[in-house]
Amino acid sequence: GPRDVCTRRSTDSGSSWGPLEVIVKNAGQDTAVWDEVTKTVVLQYDGEGGAGRSNQQVLSTDMGLTYSKPAAQAGGQTGASTGPGRGLQLSKGNPHAPSRLLFIGHKGAYAEDFIWYSDDNGKTYNISSTPTGDSLPHMDEAQLVELKNGK
Repeated sequence: GPRDVCTRRSTDSGSSWGPLEVIVKNAGQDTAVWDEVTKTVVLQYDGEGGAGRSNQQVLSTDMGLTYSKPAAQAGGQTGASTGPGRGLQLSKGNPHAPSRLLFIGHKGAYAEDFIWYSDDNGKTYNISSTPTGDSLPHMDEAQLVELKNGK
């Protein structure tokens, strides 16, 4: 169910931690990616939006000190919940899609998963196509990885 997305920060490589801070209230299934190109934390989550729960995104350009206002993202177009799989940024040397941001979410237990991606550092997103259309049927809470061959 919905909870708050919180963080603690360390400025000494994890030897000590600051106070718990709420980033987003009433949210769930958050997943964050560090965008190495723009030096931005891209955090997606399920949150309150329009006609109920939807995929939302906030950004931090100052290492998590502050975050942007929530914005709706592509995952909401599918009706899939964000995560709980981790997001991923492909390597700069990826031969297919250098520095692409990828997120995955699911719609119902073992019903279907969706992958959405951004080639403009989280400004816009597209739903990935698959051999079965735009979803991965019978999947639930999948993870994304980049293989050595870039696939």
